[in-house]
This record gives sequence, structure tokens and C-alpha cells, in this order.
Amino acid sequence: MTTTHTLSYLVTGFILLGAILARPAPDENSLLFFDTETVAGGENNIAQALGFTVVVLKPPAWSALTTEDYKTYRAIVLPDPNCSRFSPSILEPVEANRAVWSPAVTGNMIVIGTDPAFHKSIPGATTLMQQSLKFVTDVKGKTGFYFSLSCYYWDTPETTIHCLDHFGDFRVHSNISCNNRAHIVANHPTLDTLTDEDLSNWSCSVHEVISQYPTNFAPLAIALDMTGSGSNMFADTSEGIPYIVARGVKVEHCGDGKLDLGEECDDGNSKDEDGCSSTCRKEAPTGKMCDLCIPYPGEKMCHYTTSCTTTPFGAMCACRPGYKSKGSNADTSSHWRLKWSRSGHEHRVFVKPGMECDELCVGATPCSEISISECNLKVTST
Repeated sequence: MTTTHTLSYLVTGFILLGAILARPAPDENSLLFFDTETVAGGENNIAQALGFTVVVLKPPAWSALTTEDYKTYRAIVLPDPNCSRFSPSILEPVEANRAVWSPAVTGNMIVIGTDPAFHKSIPGATTLMQQSLKFVTDVKGKTGFYFSLSCYYWDTPETTIHCLDHFGDFRVHSNISCNNRAHIVANHPTLDTLTDEDLSNWSCSVHEVISQYPTNFAPLAIALDMTGSGSNMFADTSEGIPYIVARGVKVEHCGDGKLDLGEECDDGNSKDEDGCSSTCRKEAPTGKMCDLCIPYPGEKMCHYTTSCTTTPFGAMCACRPGYKSKGSNADTSSHWRLKWSRSGHEHRVFVKPGMECDELCVGATPCSEISISECNLKVTST
């Protein structure tokens, strides 16, 4: 049996008494809805039909929660208010405490530039809401996020979605005609039944397009053949502007190590924070990169006692097995070992280009006296 909890009156009562009561989720299968005047048949009802416990909070109760409270929910949901608002002003409480709830969101996220609850009589709109709620709750132990932009930015020039700025720069505009041709350009197991036909021909399928989004997000669906700010070409040669973007989806061909249409880079993995994101967009790397050499004849820059060797973290000057430089064993700025599990290389010592490496290691395990470097950045393919 599913349950809807409306806690606003209870929490308001506590506020009147001069105390604010933090309210974690009532169970492990709860979704937290911000009350945007949720309509019957919309995300609220669909969530209940999927077996979730739905908690709907009005602004005072929403603002009373802590980050730890938000973390107890399977997902945070900002639903479509039936396209009844043409300004995001109703979301001001969400924007005001975004520094509190945003850190709780570590799971899948989806931002939808249309009003699926308004179009709930169309089977495809219902499918979009169903599959999107499954998607944002797919990662167990992590809080997901669902956001319908509804008609908030209708007839709006390009602007920033401020309530999302904890996650990066999101920009949206509606400098478009009423687009009815949608096309899916990414995938996820929970979204496999969602089709282009589901998203198209709603008598205005697309209300807002998302022209800018963080590098760890990817377009899930585009307004097909739409031109203007945010327009791009994708791996299947389709072209358009994203109107549904998500964190946690798989982009076709991304991660295969080859640069395809729509990709800014492809380093052969699905990791973020290594210079090329999980969605194959260039990003500022985090961490430390070790000193690299150039693996071409005549340009190695390595001392003759070493060789320029390809590693998962770039090409480095490798000592002969069993040898190290004359520097301090703990000085990883002059020589180091890597967190490299490849057989035969876990004890290999690497040095800066040009440094001599002609001293025998003395550790009981080959070269174990040399510290392991924290360098963890891969060289990305562009």
C-alpha cells in the first residue's frame, strides 16, 4: 500500500511553537516532492503507482530539512505544476536553500524541458514520467533528482537555472517554435522502453531547450533539427538542441577510445574528473599528473638509463627493473611507483625526464622502498 504524506501543517505547528522539527523520510522507499501545486495524474500519482511513498512539502517544511534529512529520500522531485506557471518564482524556496539540499543529491539526475503532467492524457507523457522516476531512483543508497522545467521559462531568452548551480552551469531558453519532433540520443536500462514516438507530437512536445549543462550530464533527448544556441550534432548524425539532460545515462560510442560525432574527447573510460568526462566532454581534471615524457624517437627526453614507457597515466620515464634514482626514497617528485596492477609493473620505478636511474633497489620486495605516487590523471584523447 502506498502513502502520501502532507507534512506542511504539522511542521507549521512546530514553527508556531518556536521550534523546527527535522523530518527524515518515513521509510526507505520515499520520494520527496516540493509542492508546486501538484496535479492529479502527474508525477505524484505515478510515483505512488510505482510503489513509492510520496512526501509532499510546502515551503516552510521544505526549508526546515537538513542535508542529512534530504539524504534519507530515494529522490527529490520538482514536478510539473500542469504548466500553470510561466515563471520559476514558485521555486524560490528551492533556490534559497539549494546549498542544503544539493549536496544530498549523489544519484542519477534528470532535467526535463517540458510539461509531462499537463500532457498526461498522452501515453508517451506518462511513459516519460514513469521511466524518469525509475531512473532517478535506480542507484540504491543514493538520492536522485527529478526536475520538470514545465513552462517556467516559456518565452524566455537564454538564462541560468539558478537553483541548479551547485551542480554546474545550466542555461535554458525558449527561443524556439513549438517543436514536436523529439529524438533520443542516450540510453539507460531504466529508460529502454522510452521512444522517439513517446516524446513526439504532444501539440508542443518541447517548451524549453537546455543550451548549457555540466560536463557530467548528457543530452537524453533533443528537439530534432532545431537550430540556435545549444545546437549540436550527435553520434547517430542527428542534429538539434537538448531539452532533456541527465546525469547517469550512457552516451552512444562514448568510452570506446575513438572520437565520434558530438564528442569533445574520448579517453576510453566512463570516469569523470580525469580531463574527459563520462559523457565525453572536456573538463578540468582534478588530482595530480606525474611528469611525462614524449614517446617519439629523438624526443623522449628520458635519460639513457630509462625508457619512455606508456602507462595508464601517460608516458613516463621508466627505470630498468630493479633500479631507482639517487633521490630520497620518499621523494615522489624525483622518482615514484604507480598504482598500476599490471603484472610485472607494480614494482617499476619512474623518474622525471632527463633524470639518471642507475642505483639498485634494496627493498626485500623489488623497489618497495620507493613511495607510490598519488598521480591519478590519465592523458585524454582529443
